[in-house]
Amino acid sequence: MINCFKKGVKLKAHTSSKNFFLSNKFFSLRSIFFSSLFISTPIFSNSLQTKVSPRKIDQIKPIFNLEGPVRINSGNPKKQLQMMALAYQHDIPIESITTKDLKEIDSTALNVIVHKASQFSDKVIVSDSSLDVEGAKVGVNLKWMISKLDRFVGKKATLTTLLAYKEKTGTNEQVLVFRGQRKGVLVSPRGPSQKGCPLNRYFQPNGSCKTLAERGGREFDPTNIAFKDMVRGKTFKVTVPLKAWSGPWQKES
Repeated sequence: MINCFKKGVKLKAHTSSKNFFLSNKFFSLRSIFFSSLFISTPIFSNSLQTKVSPRKIDQIKPIFNLEGPVRINSGNPKKQLQMMALAYQHDIPIESITTKDLKEIDSTALNVIVHKASQFSDKVIVSDSSLDVEGAKVGVNLKWMISKLDRFVGKKATLTTLLAYKEKTGTNEQVLVFRGQRKGVLVSPRGPSQKGCPLNRYFQPNGSCKTLAERGGREFDPTNIAFKDMVRGKTFKVTVPLKAWSGPWQKES
């Protein structure tokens, strides 16, 4: 997980339904993080608009039009914080964070993320993770298989995170996809329990003697890899939107 404790952020928030305005208040990512541990609902609602004052921390600069304000959608509070910290690190202002929980198609990892991004307006960043396990069928159904990972202990695995957003160029729409990937092995769960990231206790990246949960930090995190590629404009795929779907949908089994 990303260490969010060292960097403070200035948040400016308002809601459209209420004339509620917060200004001149300084909140740290640490305070937001600990708040999330005790709040049963996601920190950011659909109506909450969050302004993050950027600060130059990383020398990587956007080379395409992501440098404008972006929006992030995730129903996972931990993922919200992770994406928020990465955007802040790379000097990308966040316009808002929403928590729309989409029904996901049962298809390839690429189709899943493209379909997700296609359900939103332009420049709304979405993410999805999949796990390819040696001799097993997990893939995009990872979240439905978390309770069954014990049966795969000792097997090689590849953890992939895809980030994507839709943009309009002239009269055409396209979805830009960015990939972060780590190879490793599944082990008996070790490390602190992490709400919203249970896989981290099972996945031990190659080159590490610790699981993602034991390590913490961003070095082995595929989301960090994908986000850096997005900032650099290094796409994994550029494709047309996938707004409609007539095939099967993911379901818990």
